[in-house]
Amino acid sequence: MKMLTKTAIVAAGLFLGAGVGLVGSAALGLGTSAPASAAELSVSTAAPTPTYARNAAGQTYGSAADAATIEQMPELISVWVDKDTVGYVPREVLFPANPSAEKALESNGLRVNNTVRAYKSDGKTIIGDVFLGETVAAPPAK
Repeated sequence: MKMLTKTAIVAAGLFLGAGVGLVGSAALGLGTSAPASAAELSVSTAAPTPTYARNAAGQTYGSAADAATIEQMPELISVWVDKDTVGYVPREVLFPANPSAEKALESNGLRVNNTVRAYKSDGKTIIGDVFLGETVAAPPAK
């Protein structure tokens, strides 16, 4: 099981906070105090697996805020589609396993220009699209 460091979780929270309704480290339960040392950031502590609701297809759904690892996140992660509507995005769309998975998501139309489909908790009914933010390209090699 891959464990995320506090740094990675904070980075994921900040990334998600820009487009899908999480708000930095506080939403992930990491508190606001700074670590005592850089070594403290790399220490992973096992956290209990959160409990999630299940839809008729058996998929878990809910907030990823209490998950300590990607694997502990629900299969359908809650996002804000607009100011009044909560939807769900498949975990593998937000966190592709590898670069070729990223390409597959794009070719299947699941991720287009950093916009992803949001579904009802059934995981099938499309209710809107969520913009994840702009992709920043690496500067050209000199």
